[in-house]
Amino acid sequence: MAEDLQDGKLMPEDQARELAERYLRSRYYELEKVKFSACELTTIEGNLAYRFQGTVFMKSRGIMDRFVFNKVNNSYRFKFDINAENGQIINYEFI
Repeated sequence: MAEDLQDGKLMPEDQARELAERYLRSRYYELEKVKFSACELTTIEGNLAYRFQGTVFMKSRGIMDRFVFNKVNNSYRFKFDINAENGQIINYEFI
């Protein structure tokens, strides 16, 4: 695995993180913020992949939501797998 990193075949972690965030924002327009908490380089089906974990924060749905609901109620944890060589999205899920 260290050899692949030295050869420069893998996309940088920051670029993969940006792709993951752009994908989530394109699918969920009500996203307010994406916060990544962990990243690991792993192997999925024989391919190197970045596995991101974090939290997304959704925008309030209405004016009263700000007063009635706690801000934590609008947050969801996620896992996101992206191919480290070509940037293809492998899988994502809210947990």
